[in-house]
Amino acid sequence: GSRTTVKYTITDLQSVAGPLSEVLTMARDDDGRRGRRKGSYTIYYRHGEGDGSQAEYMGSGDIYEGGDGAGGSTVYMVRGDGGRGGGGGFGGGGGGFFGDFDEPMGRRSSWRDVTPKERSTFSDQEKQELFIATGILTLCFALAFNGGIFILMANFNPFAFAISLFIALVVVSTAFVLHEMGHKFAARRYGCWAEFRYSLNGLLLALFFSGVLGFLFAAPGAVMISGRINKRQNGIISLAGPAVNFVLAYAFIGVLFIGFFMEAAGIPYAGIVLLLGLYGTMINLILGLFNMIPFPPLDGSKIITWNPAVYILLGVALLGTFIWFWTTILFV
Repeated sequence: GSRTTVKYTITDLQSVAGPLSEVLTMARDDDGRRGRRKGSYTIYYRHGEGDGSQAEYMGSGDIYEGGDGAGGSTVYMVRGDGGRGGGGGFGGGGGGFFGDFDEPMGRRSSWRDVTPKERSTFSDQEKQELFIATGILTLCFALAFNGGIFILMANFNPFAFAISLFIALVVVSTAFVLHEMGHKFAARRYGCWAEFRYSLNGLLLALFFSGVLGFLFAAPGAVMISGRINKRQNGIISLAGPAVNFVLAYAFIGVLFIGFFMEAAGIPYAGIVLLLGLYGTMINLILGLFNMIPFPPLDGSKIITWNPAVYILLGVALLGTFIWFWTTILFV
């Protein structure tokens, strides 16, 4: 009749606090296929409280991914000392684990569904830090567009500065934010914890360069990643950022051509669309090329370590587009 607390020690997965059912979403194999082993777990029963408590090993096993549950959600199953989960889980996926989180001592052999509850992709802290970094970078880009704070104030035009802020917000929200989200979602695909964190020093440095010197050099932050990944997975996670910039560059080239059409047709605000396409293309190409430099901690160092052919392919694509854009579009 005594009560105990179950302590979970997770191995081969991201080490985070919380119930096992919440940690299972972190487990993925290299290819993410169903029915493959995702990781392992160890369960202890802890007796007593405080410093006088003692942990007793109760069992361990492997974590597998089952079929689809209700609404298309993934159902996980756990194989432990009590046997393997069958097909009777919620939605037909099968699965379960030892007992409840707080129950009398004893080993349980029953199985139940352990489909993790849906969790937000972004934590409150990550949302806050993305908002701060995006806001400061937007201001930095707008200042750089206008040659710095001194030139801006000498010929200040509120409407022109508002246009600069709008263009800067669109460029930052795509080139910077989507670059980082490329890393984040690729890392989550492999079961890692991944969240953006801004760099205060990097943002202050960006404010100094853009405000005082009139050009932008920024290291606003990065996606922090924690988990067990191999060289291939690390390379693909790193590849995601520059690849996003490459795709976005061509999207903004499309915006630029729309601006050309608007200008030829005499449609109002064609100049704003042209500037948006111009800056969006240039910033994405420059950001992508910069991150392809093959020196740590930049993305290129991890891509070339994983697959030199992929590194060369993306590098040539980015550089070729940059040269074509610079020589053909800008000087037409």
